[in-house]
Parts: sequence; structure tokens; C-alpha cells
Amino acid sequence: MANLRLMPAAGGGPVEVAKDQTLVGRDPTCDVVVGDGSVSRKHARVERRGASWYVVDQGSANGTFLDSQRVAEAQLHSGQEVRFGAVAYKVEIEGEDAATTILTTGPEATVIAPTPIAPPSRPQPPAPPAPPRPAPPAAAPPAPAAPRPPAPPAPRPAAAPPPVPRPAPTAAPPPIPPRPAPAAAPPPVPPRPAAPPPRPVAPPPRPPAPVRAGGPPPPPPAAVPGEAPPPARKGRGPIFWGLTGCCGCLLLVLLGIGLIGGAAFYMTGDAVAVVRAQLKDLRGGDVDGAYARLSQSYRARMSRPAFEAFVSRHPGLKENSDSTFWNRSVKNQTAELSGLLSAASGTRERVTYQLVKEGGTWKISGIEVDGDTGGESSTSGGDGGMSLETTGVEKAGVTGGTAVTIKTQVSGFKVRPEGSTYAMDLVEDVETVGPTGEGVPGLQQKEVEHLRSTTSMEQGAIANFTTKLTLAGDSAAGRYLVRLTIRDQVGGSAKTHEVAFDLP
Repeated sequence: MANLRLMPAAGGGPVEVAKDQTLVGRDPTCDVVVGDGSVSRKHARVERRGASWYVVDQGSANGTFLDSQRVAEAQLHSGQEVRFGAVAYKVEIEGEDAATTILTTGPEATVIAPTPIAPPSRPQPPAPPAPPRPAPPAAAPPAPAAPRPPAPPAPRPAAAPPPVPRPAPTAAPPPIPPRPAPAAAPPPVPPRPAAPPPRPVAPPPRPPAPVRAGGPPPPPPAAVPGEAPPPARKGRGPIFWGLTGCCGCLLLVLLGIGLIGGAAFYMTGDAVAVVRAQLKDLRGGDVDGAYARLSQSYRARMSRPAFEAFVSRHPGLKENSDSTFWNRSVKNQTAELSGLLSAASGTRERVTYQLVKEGGTWKISGIEVDGDTGGESSTSGGDGGMSLETTGVEKAGVTGGTAVTIKTQVSGFKVRPEGSTYAMDLVEDVETVGPTGEGVPGLQQKEVEHLRSTTSMEQGAIANFTTKLTLAGDSAAGRYLVRLTIRDQVGGSAKTHEVAFDLP
């Protein structure tokens, strides 16, 4: 069985094809590996079918060409040029003559023979064919045939007048009649070359056939055909894909940051609205409205006069014209905002707000402006006397009403020695006033709690009281005031402390 050999057009060693099916492509697993960017990974397959060889394209990007014509499947013959993308090979099949080549690029087969092209293009030198040519002109209607030797017949002169008006645009015909007398054969020869030129125009694609029949130079056929081969498409390099990947990653990072920042701004939107509403109250001189936006625990630590004095010390609060909060965080039921307050006078102060949710509404639980937190705690008593301080107020819904828990810290009371320790004896009384100013029934009680305990400290001892109140579910909404009175049974003194909270 005849083997097939592929001769690289660019030079190099031949490629011997002996297998019945040979895969050509850029992939290292192919039988014939072509390391060119215009060749697909699995470009084409060369098959032996009986005694014939065929090339079958494998859906390549840049195509498979046989004698410069793109094919999907075609039979191979010696002397043909097969091209994979931009890489060309000359086909050699053992025992097959390369003189005649059949192109099977489509449903029709074209046989290239050198004889029809060369002879007809050079009929000028042979003079003998000239005599037989006068006969065709007699049958043909061209004007030059009338003034030739057939002039002796009488009927021709009669026909001569019509041609005379035809040559009117071209004066060349009249001088031709006198010339035939000296030499009739030479004159017709010059006009005849004009007729043959149309013939070479018809087969311009065929000139490569003689060169192909000779076989040596495969490149000319690729350039001669009227259709230029499509440009080879090169794959994009690693730098392009690397930059594309980096840009994609950067875009994802920026998108993630934007989503996180947007979520933070959305979650803290209500808290920021409460702060800016308080600033609006202060700018309008409504100190009571601004004080009402504080949480219960904050109002317990800071009285209204102390809050008003705190506001008057900071133009960013009292004369606020703008506020910016660049640091925002929310955790469960608390929030923190940090930013900058601007006053109408141009003063700018750094501020931090602490907020807590009470009854589903954000309340301000702390304000710090340029390191100033207000400087007052809600304690009762003076220097050297008993002092009370609220450490926490909590509300919770219970069956049938609302439970309120008040935590109070007591200091400055007297103790008495008991062996190696000191004894404390404190009693707590509770009085609760409703929104109408009247006492709440059931929440007026003496000696709610009696604390007897020992301490190792003669001075500076601290006692903690936890007072629990339960309001009925039908209790009126509004502000309630709880008066806690601590009586020191050792020292004989008593101090009263007020804690306010809102219902609901």
C-alpha cells in the first residue's frame, strides 16, 4: 500500500504518514505536531481509504486548504499543496504520477492540463493560419472584412456604403484598402492579435497549473489564486489573560467593599436619623426635646441641667450646621457613630455617640465631644455623706404587664465593728409616681429591701440594691418617676434618689 509523505513548504525534513488515520494539530498528543499559532489543537485528520488518501478538517479555527481552496474533506494527490492554517506542505504519494492533478474540493472535479493554456496564447508567429482566417471574417459582420480581397464581387461595393458611416468615428478603415495590394497577408496579422487577448483573461487562475505539474515550488499556488487565504488568527498571549484576571479580581474586591459599606450605612440609617433629629432640636433651642432622646440610663446619669450645660459648652451641638459620621457600627441592640460636628461659626468638633434600642426605638446612651462626656453622674448626697448612683435600668415584657429592674449603688454610709469585720445595716423604701403625678397603687412600699452584711473596710464600703417593679398591662403610657430612699441604720442618715423611665 502506498505511503504518503508531507514535504514542508518552509523547508525541513519530510513527514512520513504510514498510519491509516493520522491526527495533525498543535496538541502534543497529535500524531503530527505543528507548533504554530494558526494551527488548532486538533486541526485535521489524514486518512487512508483503500488505495487513496484523504484529508478531513476537524472543525479548525483557521481552516484546512487544498491548493489554496478551503475544504472540509478532500482526496489527496501527489503534487498538491495542503495547508493547515498558515503551515503548508507538498503532498507526495508513493507510486502516483504528479503530472496530472485532480482537485476534489467540491462536488465537481477539475482536471488541470497544461495544453489548453499555452498554445492558444501564442498564435502570432505562425503565418500559415492567416489564409484560412479570411473565411471567418466573411461570415462575421466586422467592418474590416469588407475592404479585403473579396472586393471583386459587384454586390460588395453596394454593401460598402453602410460600413462607411460606421468608420466615421474611426478614420483608420479607409487607409486599409490601398495596403492589401502590396501585401495582403501582413495587414490582417496586426488586427488579429486584438481578438486573442480575451482568451488569456478567462483562465487567469490556471497559470499555476504548469508550475504545479513541475512540482518543485509549492508557495506560488497560494499567491496566484484570486482569493487570498484568510489571515491566520493568533491566540491571545498569557499577559493579556493575566491582566484580565487581575482586573476581574480587583473589580470583585471593590464590589465587595461597596456592598459591605452600603450594608453598614443601611443598618445604621435609623440611628443616624435619631442623632440628627437631636441636633436639630438643639439648633432650634428645644433642649427638652433633645433630652427626651436620651436613654433612661443616660438620663439617670445626667440631669437635664447638666445636659443643658454640656450642650452650651460645645458649639457643634448648640449651633450645629452639619454632621458627618464616617465610622458606623451596629451590634445587636447597640450602635456607635463617630464623626465630625460643624458649627455655624466654623468650629469643628470630633464626636462619638453611643446608642441603645429601647422599646424598638434608638435612644442615645452616651455622647463624647472632644473628650468631654458631660462630667456629671446622677448621685444623691454630698461630700462626706451617703451617695446613691443608678447603675442600670431595664424593662422587659412579662405576663400581664411590664417588669422594671433598677440597680443602685450606695456609698458613704456608716459601719460598726463586729470582731475583725464591720457591719452595715441599710434599708430601702420605694415610691412610684405615674404620668399624672399620682402615686401608683401597689408600688408604694417601706422597707422593700433590708441589707445586713459585713465588710472588711472601715471606710469606703459599697452596697448594691436591685429594685424590681411590675406594672400592670393597662398602666398609662408616659414617664414614671421612682423615688428610692436608702436609710442608714448605723449612721442614722437617709438619702433619696430619683430614677425616671418611660412606658411603654
